[in-house]
Amino acid sequence: MDDLGLVYSDPNLLRLIFTNLVSNACKYSPYGGNVKISFKVSKNKRQLRFRVEDQGIGMSQDDINQIFFRFYRGQNVGSIEGTGIGLAIVKRAVDSLEGKIELESKVGEGTCFEVQIPVYF
Repeated sequence: MDDLGLVYSDPNLLRLIFTNLVSNACKYSPYGGNVKISFKVSKNKRQLRFRVEDQGIGMSQDDINQIFFRFYRGQNVGSIEGTGIGLAIVKRAVDSLEGKIELESKVGEGTCFEVQIPVYF
């Protein structure tokens, strides 16, 4: 693997994005469930990509359409604690970095978030 050198971006915003997504993946997954995290940096595309996938409770299409709104919580969260602001923070941080966030989810099967952030070398 080639050494790409330093990658420049806002470390505080990256930390907010990453920690919220990983925290949610762990929180909404059953005990012993897998959380998969992958990173890819493309020097040609000047892009950092990472994915956070879980085998958790998943989301309905209605939830997916609203999940980035402040204080919104999925219909199936039950007694799992939360405030509904984590993904709103993630979306705002991604937008501030001029990035993109996508998600796929199925109820009872899990969720996958993919984030693409422009970076500089």
